[in-house]
Amino acid sequence: MQSSYSLPLVVLSYIVAVLASHVTLSLAQRLHPTYGANLEHKPSFSPWIVGGAFSMGTGIWSMHFIGMLAFHLPVQVAYDLSLTVTSWLIAVVVSGFALHRFHRNDTTASGIAVPGVFIGIGISAMHYTGMAAMQMFPGIDYDPLLFAASVLVGIAAAIAALWIAFSLPHSGARRRWYKIAAAAVMGAAIVGMHYTGMWAAHFAPNAVCISSGPRLDANWLAITIAMFTFLILGSTLLLSVIDAQLHSTIARSAEALRLANEALEQRVLDRTAQLQSVNENLHAQVAARRESQKLLQAIIDNSQTVVYVKDLEGRFQLVNRQFEQIFGRSRAEILGLTDHDLFAPGTAETFRELDARVAKGDHAVIAEETVPQADGLHTYISVKAPLRDDAGQVNAIFGISTDITERKRDEERLRSQLARLSLLDETTRAIGERQDLRRLFQVVLRNLEEHLPIDFGCACLYDPARQTLTVASLGVKGQALPPDLKVAEQVPVLVDDSCLSRCCVQGQLVYESDIGDSPSTFMERLGRLELRSVVFAPLMVDSKVFGVMIAARRAVSGFSSEDCEFLRQLSGHVALAAHQSQLYEALQRAYEDLRQTQQTVMKQERLRALGQMASGIAHDVNNALTPAALYLQSLLDRDRSLGAEARNYLRITLRAIEDVANTIARMREFYRPREAQAALLPVDLNRVLQQVLDLTRASWSAMPQERGILIRLQRELAQPLPGILGAESEIRDALTNLVLNAVDAMPEGGTLIIRSKSLPAASASVARALVEVCDTGIGMTEDVRNSCLEPFFTTKGERGTGLGLAMVYGMTQRHGADLEIHSEVGVGTTMRLIFPVAATRVSDVGGPHARPVGQLRILLVDDDPLILQSLRDSLEGDGHRIDVAEGGQAGIDAFRAAQQGGESFDLVITDLGMPHVDGRTVATTIKLRAPTVPVVLLTGWAYRLQAENDLPPHVDRVLSKPPKLTELRAVLAELTSAAQSMPGAPVPQSAS
Repeated sequence: MQSSYSLPLVVLSYIVAVLASHVTLSLAQRLHPTYGANLEHKPSFSPWIVGGAFSMGTGIWSMHFIGMLAFHLPVQVAYDLSLTVTSWLIAVVVSGFALHRFHRNDTTASGIAVPGVFIGIGISAMHYTGMAAMQMFPGIDYDPLLFAASVLVGIAAAIAALWIAFSLPHSGARRRWYKIAAAAVMGAAIVGMHYTGMWAAHFAPNAVCISSGPRLDANWLAITIAMFTFLILGSTLLLSVIDAQLHSTIARSAEALRLANEALEQRVLDRTAQLQSVNENLHAQVAARRESQKLLQAIIDNSQTVVYVKDLEGRFQLVNRQFEQIFGRSRAEILGLTDHDLFAPGTAETFRELDARVAKGDHAVIAEETVPQADGLHTYISVKAPLRDDAGQVNAIFGISTDITERKRDEERLRSQLARLSLLDETTRAIGERQDLRRLFQVVLRNLEEHLPIDFGCACLYDPARQTLTVASLGVKGQALPPDLKVAEQVPVLVDDSCLSRCCVQGQLVYESDIGDSPSTFMERLGRLELRSVVFAPLMVDSKVFGVMIAARRAVSGFSSEDCEFLRQLSGHVALAAHQSQLYEALQRAYEDLRQTQQTVMKQERLRALGQMASGIAHDVNNALTPAALYLQSLLDRDRSLGAEARNYLRITLRAIEDVANTIARMREFYRPREAQAALLPVDLNRVLQQVLDLTRASWSAMPQERGILIRLQRELAQPLPGILGAESEIRDALTNLVLNAVDAMPEGGTLIIRSKSLPAASASVARALVEVCDTGIGMTEDVRNSCLEPFFTTKGERGTGLGLAMVYGMTQRHGADLEIHSEVGVGTTMRLIFPVAATRVSDVGGPHARPVGQLRILLVDDDPLILQSLRDSLEGDGHRIDVAEGGQAGIDAFRAAQQGGESFDLVITDLGMPHVDGRTVATTIKLRAPTVPVVLLTGWAYRLQAENDLPPHVDRVLSKPPKLTELRAVLAELTSAAQSMPGAPVPQSAS
């Protein structure tokens, strides 16, 4: 966008800048520290700095604004009022700072350069704030180099202005022309900065002014602002000139005043001489009036103070009646005597020293003197002054002494009371910051020993039931006593005398001034500590004594009534603080109990969630395990071609499947205790240990070796080992957990020790079998050992569930066994299981091996094809005829069709959880149609149904998934035998 300048306005802006510079230099001279230096009272510079800032800032801003008005754009331009005022304020502030620097007169390089930079930046800020007031859209774009040049020009102009102002001569004929030339240079620098900044501005071709300000004629507005600025600057310059003339007049007046003052001083000297003459006449009159001494004596005799006059040798020349009464001598007997005749040598010498000091001085001396009298020491406040003769020489000492003994005693009592109140306040604040009862007592006793003070202190707690006191805390001095004399803490003291009884039972403060002859045992113990006076202060809350605070001193009658009252008040504060401490401890215990309860509830919630989760997944897991378990059992039972190693592998696999099913069942035991104890069977612990080692071989052998870690296995199995009664799968799971934990505890390798032994019966107890799983790993700290049996507690991070040791502990509880944990950090851990030995030998007990007689027609109902197929194959291998139905409704339809065809089923095996029609409905429908047909419920929820006594009413037996073939055969034999005994029951065919 094309722009142009109005040359008249440009010239006008330069004139304004020159005038503003001239005014600035005038003000700089006015603010120079040497200005008015010859005046008695320095002129005030603050109004000139403020007024000068206004006029100088207005002048600089006017130059800038006129320069802006001289700039013409092909669009209408207005200026935002707030930004315009802001630019003016910046100019005023910068001008004030410049005038302040003039006044400081710091002519060093840094004193000129640093403020020059600040002032230059401020003028630049004023200029670009004024430019921003145009509010152009799009905004004004500035050339970086010219923008920087304008700022540098402004800084250079400011530094030059400061240098010129400091270099300007303050006197001489050429000062006026020098100032005009300097103003012209400064004005050119200011204008140069402005138009350099204007040169840096670039306006977009389509730029418009969006300011809401009024659009006025630039020429008239510039002339108006210039006239207003000329008026302000001219007024400022005129005031400066008038002020200079005024100070010149004041200087001349000050000189005239100085001359007048010298003349006045001479007159004062003359008048002083006249006064001295009059004073001598007055002394003569005083000498003439000495005859009136009798009248003066009468006056001083009626004074309650002691009045006396002594010559320079210390002989009394004058005393009043109060002096006679104090010493019991007449005036005639006293006159002519000295202090040595009336007082002890030490007191007399003190009086003589004070008299000598008064005689050497020329003014009165006020001192405090202690005088021994018949009723004790008295304190006097004495005013002593020298008496002079006609020649002005000191010839006597005049004294007036006022007895302040009572006042001193009152002050001492008040000071002592304030000290006790301060001690009480300090002690109260100190005990208020303590919550522990013993620490609270220690703070109180320490303050008493330091500030009361006392020689021994202790705090005791009172037991009204036993009538005893127990020392709860000793003071520092009591703790420092030798052991044979020390009153030990936590030692009970029998309340056996009237003093302790009055304190503990009646709640009275008891003071014994001398306990030397007391028959009390406790008093005798205090007497051995060389204590003679004791105060017992009861600690009471709600009119009940719960403790006693004891303070003792070695001196007889060592406590005053004020001390006893203080101890009584302090005991009240201590009692309240102790009660608060007990309440706080009770609150802490209640909070801890609440926290423990919350943690228990949270653990129960987590266990309940675990139980619900286990119950929810039991069905699916057991369904998935059923085919594998059935086929493995069938292979082991029927395939005689398998080798010993293969059969061993299959047995281990079958045991692993059974352990998974049992683990799922036992997980709910964390949620709900077992309602019915499972049958315990004989268990060979050595065989179980060998199975565990086989199952975990990969964990302690192969996997560590992959990481270059060696774990050595050490077996120490006792032979023979007595058998126990238990659930073999649970014991195997527990030992597996212990072995895996031992392996995890040896990340750098070590030795895994598996040990079993027989423990002989101790006294009346039964014999026991011991199993140990030991490692040489990192060990457990005491905190970990105390928490390791808690559910969900783990030190393995994300790898651990925190259920392993909790399940081991649950197994030991169910088997009546003991679990012992021995661990040492850096040494290793030993987990010890101790089982009671079974009363019956393992070989004497056998499991069921019965097989059903004859061929049965069995209906299998389930929604899982794999389970149906595995059950069908297993039962057909036993010679039975098997029909399958996938789903509950299909089972009902198959049973109905068989009845209608005249061929009924001998037994029905059905699942519980099936879509649309469940196992309960199947059992109920079959029983309604054929009551004599046995129904077996085969489900993964069997344990839950038995534990919760939720067996369906039309089901004859409930078996758990995965089923055991031996158990299934026994149930089939039992149910078919019972069904055959019923009248009208069909007879099964013989097996082929």
